[in-house]
Amino acid sequence: FTGSTFARLLANATHFYGNVHTDAAAAGLARGQFALLTEQTAPSALAYATPVTYMTGSPIALNVPTLSGGAPTAFSVLPSLPAGLVLDSVTGVLSGTPTSPSPSTGYTFRASNSAGSSAQLVNVTVNAGPPTSLSYVTPMVGVVGSPVTSNFPSFTGGAPTSYSVLPAFPAGISVDPASGVISGTPTSAASAANHTITGSNAGGSSDS
Repeated sequence: FTGSTFARLLANATHFYGNVHTDAAAAGLARGQFALLTEQTAPSALAYATPVTYMTGSPIALNVPTLSGGAPTAFSVLPSLPAGLVLDSVTGVLSGTPTSPSPSTGYTFRASNSAGSSAQLVNVTVNAGPPTSLSYVTPMVGVVGSPVTSNFPSFTGGAPTSYSVLPAFPAGISVDPASGVISGTPTSAASAANHTITGSNAGGSSDS
């Protein structure tokens, strides 16, 4: 056979047979069917859910790829994923718990085997999760005419981007709406009272 003839046989091997001929057995000495044992093809039509938005501190829903064509032997992604997200190089599943915010970015996911590859651009955004366990040093005691010791907030989870207080602090004392620091100089005496400070971001809020 010529090379092209043999290629056509392999393309539909179950419909072709071969005979071995010799001078003594012109009609054929042995007959056997062609068999196509393997045929590697490149992965195709790789698809992930996109765009996706995740939140720091919360495990993401598994992003499982679908594809057609040949079975991939490896998965990869460029550039590097946001901190806390992981691509399984064997299954191609995207999983993990983001640890820091990341703006919307396109990541090229690729499924490959020895015959080639298929790629898809996935847009991933990671937003800050809500602040949790907001707290201050308490109680605070001030003296009229003397600056109070600045009281800095502590928290877990996502960083607050704004702060508010209810009811309002005594005259001369305030909470910085951006940093959450309580400071100032009392200008008049006030009885002990509870004040609720709320730290908020796009993901939610926490009270202290």
